[in-house]
Amino acid sequence: MAGNRPWTPDPAALAEPVDVLVIGAGITGIQSALALAARGRSVLVVDKGDLGAGTSSATTKYIHGGLRYLEQGDVATVAESVRERRRLAAAAPHLVIPRRFLLPTWDWTRPRRPVIAAGLAAYEMLALGRNRGLPPASHAGRATWLDRRRTLEAAPWLRPEGLQGAFAYYDMLNIHPERLLLAIARTAVDLGAAIVTHTRVTRLLSEPDGAGLRVTGAEVEDVHSGERRTIRARAVVNAAGPWADVALGELAPRVGLRVKRAKGIHLLTRALGGSDAVFTRTRSGRHVVVSPWQGMSFIGPTDTVTTDGADDVRVTEEDIEILARAVTDISTDRLAPEDLHGATVGVRPLIADGQEDSYATSRGHRLHDHRGHGLAGLLSVTGGKWTTGRQVGEDVARAVGRILPGGPATDAGRGEPPLHGSLPEPERLRLLAAIGARGVVDAGTADHLVRLYGADAAEVADLAATDPALAARVSEQPGRRDLLAQAVYAVSAEGARTLADVLHRRLVVGTLGRVTEPEARRVAVAIAPLLGWSKDRVAAEVALELDRVRAFDAVVATWAAGRSPQATTTGERR
Repeated sequence: MAGNRPWTPDPAALAEPVDVLVIGAGITGIQSALALAARGRSVLVVDKGDLGAGTSSATTKYIHGGLRYLEQGDVATVAESVRERRRLAAAAPHLVIPRRFLLPTWDWTRPRRPVIAAGLAAYEMLALGRNRGLPPASHAGRATWLDRRRTLEAAPWLRPEGLQGAFAYYDMLNIHPERLLLAIARTAVDLGAAIVTHTRVTRLLSEPDGAGLRVTGAEVEDVHSGERRTIRARAVVNAAGPWADVALGELAPRVGLRVKRAKGIHLLTRALGGSDAVFTRTRSGRHVVVSPWQGMSFIGPTDTVTTDGADDVRVTEEDIEILARAVTDISTDRLAPEDLHGATVGVRPLIADGQEDSYATSRGHRLHDHRGHGLAGLLSVTGGKWTTGRQVGEDVARAVGRILPGGPATDAGRGEPPLHGSLPEPERLRLLAAIGARGVVDAGTADHLVRLYGADAAEVADLAATDPALAARVSEQPGRRDLLAQAVYAVSAEGARTLADVLHRRLVVGTLGRVTEPEARRVAVAIAPLLGWSKDRVAAEVALELDRVRAFDAVVATWAAGRSPQATTTGERR
């Protein structure tokens, strides 16, 4: 391992020939880079946006086994998922923790309660080794049945009419998917990988190779400066997710790669109540997860096939209505416009299997070696999911080993190493005490830092101790604990290049709903010297953030205007 290195994207890395160029810095691309770097390959990852900005930060916030996939008969994906769930809990215990789920049943529930019980029993069997090697704090409990009374005590907002009770079972909460992806990325960087974001591929390079072509790299362009460079690589891995077909450029017709895009919208709302996540199927047949998160409720996903380009997907009033109706189906509560604090938008890159329903599409993954299309040295990945990203990366690394024989080991047998910043419970408590003893931040903020950064929390606390101005909070709103030191650290050690990178994928404040003008400006001013921004650039970055807020408010207003008068009455909301 190269050591505990900060990640500061260096454009000079684009000039060096590499073994493997990976296109896409989502969970698939980053896990592939980690697996390749662990095998001694020189790896460069490029992405036209930020780390995880396209899909991987817009999740339901769980590392889960995929209980519902059993209904589709996809036992292999469930078995793989429960294995990977345990691995991630072991590798990043500060970010992946157990969470109890309630799976309620009503007299109208389909499938019926006995069928659900059988499915949950199979799920439990597949997860028999779930706690092997994990500390007690990371143990997931066994499934149990709660009667109607205990179910309503745990989730008093559930609709009581016809309620039979709920199955209680455990999966893992991915507290901050953005931070977990960053921990994986920094692990890859520690092993020697390079990651350069905000850099789009404009053309894949190729040269004659027998009767076909060999892909030898790519031309790329910095999306901010417009600077163009040429990257030389012995192999190219197309892990661009919902952009996988687009990334092939002029080679796409030759390959014929198809990607099914499914739009996944989640709403952040006022808290509906309870401390358990609720996962259920509504009367319409749609599954929904209502999860307590940061003092609010996180509700979704929509999971609808879209024919829009991946860059054009937005939250719409129809998306809001889908989730609002789902809540109404299972709750005595109703969502009103003032209850909506924000939304996440993601596009899932599913395997194009000919099915119209994205919900029934397998969450497995598929590797495409394009030698069969006359393009040697080019691999594409479609499908996959957050939980199984590590296994996808391992499969990619082995496939690269087949097309680049010799050199480093094709299978390093890495075992289950901890991720960058990983902090077991005893060490977490010691670090909390050490940060608290310095007297720079209060106990709640110290816990906030250690939860987000693990072992790296000490570096963030050092920044706050060295410069008292950086110990100030980003927000004046209660419960928002981010410090300006975190914003500085985001740029100096975590690869952030824009205000949105910092607010939404390094700090927590951008994930808590609408970012205010003072919050955005404080962060922009703090990072401007590090990025060489002028006052005009600061103003432009703040304006972009406020435009995002206004766009969401406009959609909520349109949705509110289209609702029936009865739906807005207090009596129907409570």
